[in-house]
Amino acid sequence: MRQKIRSLLGQMSSQLNFDRIGNHGLEIELSSKETELLIMEEQKTRDSLKQELLDLMANEALEDKLSEEIDKIKEEIMTKRSEIDHFSNTEEQKKPIRKEGTTTYGRVSKSSQTEGSISHCGKRPSVASWRIRRGS
Repeated sequence: MRQKIRSLLGQMSSQLNFDRIGNHGLEIELSSKETELLIMEEQKTRDSLKQELLDLMANEALEDKLSEEIDKIKEEIMTKRSEIDHFSNTEEQKKPIRKEGTTTYGRVSKSSQTEGSISHCGKRPSVASWRIRRGS
């Protein structure tokens, strides 16, 4: 994009420096009507180059603004993720810790251990183990 702007500026510069003298000039004297037409064409060319340059500059400004917006959104997302992680960690810390003596899948209270029940290492006990635990 910057190369395009530079080339357009170079074209505008060469158009503005066109002096019709020496190597750049016309060899034959033109009538006033032809001169006016030539001047009008040059003016149209200058105007179109200026407009193209303005359009490119506007596009570049728009790209910069969009890039800034994207960066802001990325930062907001990272902030929200951090807040979610912090909240999750806080909730994990608030969960009650199971004390020894409670029964959950595979965990057996001290009182039931003395009655001949079996620990299942974190797995759900089978029907057979329930019968053993109950003594049937």
